[in-house]
Amino acid sequence: MNSKLIILVSSLGLAVVSSAAVAQNTGDCKNMLTAAVGLSLDSEGYDTSNVCHLSVSDLALIKSLLTEEGMGTRSRIQNILDQAS
Repeated sequence: MNSKLIILVSSLGLAVVSSAAVAQNTGDCKNMLTAAVGLSLDSEGYDTSNVCHLSVSDLALIKSLLTEEGMGTRSRIQNILDQAS
């Protein structure tokens, strides 16, 4: 797998830096996802098998949804993860 984004987390939010062949495997992508959203979604029980295909807007939406509470939030996050391609 090959990701073309490095996700950097700053106090201002997400910054994206283009790079060829940054994430060489799903583990690298999962580490970047954890850094971007501030939580290991794997350890929370989410299926993150498509994580290398998430867009920056997907990451921002997931991060936003993690601050919400209520019915359907978990399924909305999983739907974003499932639909990444």
